[in-house]
Amino acid sequence: MTPPFTSRRLLYRIKKLASTFPDHDIRAGSFALDPDTRTLRRGETVVQLRPKEAASLALFMRHWGRVISRREIMKEVWETEYLGDADTINAHVRWLRLKVEDDPARPLYLRKVRGVGYRFDVPESSPDLTPAGTAL
Repeated sequence: MTPPFTSRRLLYRIKKLASTFPDHDIRAGSFALDPDTRTLRRGETVVQLRPKEAASLALFMRHWGRVISRREIMKEVWETEYLGDADTINAHVRWLRLKVEDDPARPLYLRKVRGVGYRFDVPESSPDLTPAGTAL
């Protein structure tokens, strides 16, 4: 666009360009997370997540199969280096398991790695495997 132009015309062009971008869901196995709406889909099931739950799950799904340390979780999700309250992470993971796992007492997907952090696993039998770090 060459000046002069109105803000309305600029917004119109931006929206038109943004509509051409591909779907930005984060996928891992049978899970699909829309970070903007904080909606998690797994098959026919749709779950609404709280902001920190969605941010945590997005981090885990982007790096599935890799152990995410507590320090990294606090830095990425809570935007702090403070590690004094590990119960915060534990509580959020527990709440997230209630929404993600079939049996939260025996997690298959969101697993604790003792003394380090957590890992999001996608079982080999799970359909739609997408390599770690890939956002579709």
